[in-house]
Amino acid sequence: MLISDIKKYLSAFAGELTKKNGLFVFNSTLGERKTLLNQNKVSYTAKFRILDDKKLLKFTEIIKESGSGFSVFCDDFAPGVGFKKETYKASSNGREGVLSEKSNFFGKTLEASIDYKKIRGQVKALAEQNGYKFKYIIFPWGV
Repeated sequence: MLISDIKKYLSAFAGELTKKNGLFVFNSTLGERKTLLNQNKVSYTAKFRILDDKKLLKFTEIIKESGSGFSVFCDDFAPGVGFKKETYKASSNGREGVLSEKSNFFGKTLEASIDYKKIRGQVKALAEQNGYKFKYIIFPWGV
């Protein structure tokens, strides 16, 4: 069965798969940093709906960066340094690329890395192996 194959695949990642009104949502925290002054989080979310009557799987995904707190940066003092590299190509077939981030703030490190094309590609392959068509949706409200 398609959903059991997808659940098995996603269980290899740190995250949680939930279902509400037929919409499956997979959330995974890629990296998190907490300091006295701020908190940063990078997460990956995939949403999909399986339409058994049409033999169709609709899929969308997003990478979200969130943060709160204070950050102090001025010319002579930089408490945090790091890098963020994201290379991607966006098309109607989905976003392709890799997110890689590493930063340090007051001694606390945030590291995050994901190849979202790989996850989407495996879900697509599982759908096709089970006789379903795969449709990538750019905007989440189309799922």
